[in-house]
Amino acid sequence: MNPIDAAQMAWQAERIALLPTPWQKRVKLAHDERLTAAAARYYVDHGDTLRQANMWLLKATERIKGIKVPINLTDEQVREMAANRAHRCARLAEIVPGFFYTDKAALRRRMNAYVARYGVAAPAARVSDDAAIARMTCEQWWRRALRRSQARALEREAIALGYVHKAQEIYASSITVERRTQQRKRNASLLAETAAVNLDTGELYTLAELAAKSVANPTIRRGELMVRINGFERMAKTLNHVAEFITLTAPSQYHPKTSSGGQVVDNPKYRDHTPRDTNAYLNSLWQRIRAKLQRQGVRVYGFRMVEAHHDGTPHWHLLLFVDQAKLELLRDTFTEHALRVDADEPGAKTNRIKFVSIDPARGSAAGYVAKYVAKNIDQGGYQVQGDIQGQNWQGVTASHRIEAWASTWGIRQFQQIGGPPVGVWRELRRTVRDPSMSDELAAAVAAADQGDWAGYLAAMGGPTVERRNLPIRVAYTRPGERWDFKNQCPYPANRGKYGEDAAPAVIGVREVLRERLHQSRRFRWQVQPGAAPKGGYVRHNYVDPLNSGEAPWSSVNNCTVDNSATAVDNFSDGHKPVDKYLIRGPNREKRRVEPQTRALFDDEPDFETPTMREFRFMFRPISRSAWHHSPGAIQ
Repeated sequence: MNPIDAAQMAWQAERIALLPTPWQKRVKLAHDERLTAAAARYYVDHGDTLRQANMWLLKATERIKGIKVPINLTDEQVREMAANRAHRCARLAEIVPGFFYTDKAALRRRMNAYVARYGVAAPAARVSDDAAIARMTCEQWWRRALRRSQARALEREAIALGYVHKAQEIYASSITVERRTQQRKRNASLLAETAAVNLDTGELYTLAELAAKSVANPTIRRGELMVRINGFERMAKTLNHVAEFITLTAPSQYHPKTSSGGQVVDNPKYRDHTPRDTNAYLNSLWQRIRAKLQRQGVRVYGFRMVEAHHDGTPHWHLLLFVDQAKLELLRDTFTEHALRVDADEPGAKTNRIKFVSIDPARGSAAGYVAKYVAKNIDQGGYQVQGDIQGQNWQGVTASHRIEAWASTWGIRQFQQIGGPPVGVWRELRRTVRDPSMSDELAAAVAAADQGDWAGYLAAMGGPTVERRNLPIRVAYTRPGERWDFKNQCPYPANRGKYGEDAAPAVIGVREVLRERLHQSRRFRWQVQPGAAPKGGYVRHNYVDPLNSGEAPWSSVNNCTVDNSATAVDNFSDGHKPVDKYLIRGPNREKRRVEPQTRALFDDEPDFETPTMREFRFMFRPISRSAWHHSPGAIQ
């Protein structure tokens, strides 16, 4: 081997080492083919073809080399990187040894710039400075952010290398599907090995058993979607509205692949848009369409579904119900906006926007979209096969790849358009019937119990009711409080992991006009490690922590409760914030419960002369306590 060939091979190996292991052989073969083609043209333009082959490899790997979270890192390496980044971010609080930032806003800006270097989005502006600083110095926050950044960078490079299409790896790359499968296995294992105890009944269940009873279960989720779609259709028939199925596709510049002679080839018009970029474009398109329809007095309701083309590019399906007299206006508005960008490119008018009128004589609208719902949710169920180290792909179906695609890019697959919120519907199914309920609320509860979405729409004011006119809304506690349904009193909620007040919690439904609260059937739960027996059981030695001398299993404060007194509605004072440490029982007795305090660094005896072993703890991530409690901070 001559020195030139040896140098060429060494350079190739160096570049290919930047790639994930499953891709290295594929990229090497592709580059070798280009080198062979260059050698065959030795006496013609060998230099140019060799340069083009090396430039192809250089461009592919140089882009990957610039990624701050290398896509070839294992999950264990990502966890280590997250710990290191959190530690480094915490050290930004120290200006010089022993002197720390006192301006929280300035420190936050410094940390924002640091996290941006790794392709990570800083906490939103609505987050307080203390909570934002606590997040950016938290290892778990970094772990989630780096995993998300790495997953999207990995899939972006798979699309750029031409691996994602129907001839190779449809919808999403195989390596992304495998990573998502392993993540689901880890999550399933965690849920199965963690128990939840009902603090009101003593029953024990695994988190997996509880998840199987909620909309987190794909089968239940699919069933609920079909119930809502069918309910919209029944209401449309009552109102003599028609069903229109609309497909929106992005311009050619968003598609990495195209077809030529029945073969999948690179699209020369592609501008490196990711599926997330494409979905954002379609969302902005829909916002403009919706605004114009509103101005024109066209009221629509139905569902939006997001699907992936074979190359991972999303497109939208919309099942809309509309007044027959407004149908042409609806079509004209959609067509006008869909063709505003690159309207003169070939196939724009035929491929960019499509309309299908659903004829009730030939079939129902719910039946027409059932295949789209099933394909994008479970396709008979998501069955994870093989052990966590294996690569058993026999169980991989289209829904596996679609779910991995949507999860990686953060794309919401289904969204209701118009109609009252589903949150009220779900809460009504938990609400205890009460003779004091109004006729509207009683009708809504009855419809929800029977799974009658059309009846629910009628009780709530119709499918095009505006949110401000809803007769029933979800009722919440005040921020920083939780409600004890058994003893009918509020209690202070634990502060969040990052020192924030707990968000308001759902407690039932509220009649807007009568300003009356109706509570749901809810229990207090405590998550604890260790698997629980299947099916759950009742602890015979269970003692209610609120009415006994033993310590509560959760952070619940003992209220002074007069069980003979009439229950008082603590949520009828305009939902004004109250002292989060001031609790009130049914007898309106008030007493202040002081918050627990602890020293953030009480496990480190001497900060003045730290040893090398203790030095790393000088910059521990700031979490629940405010950052200014750190040693050396200027108060």
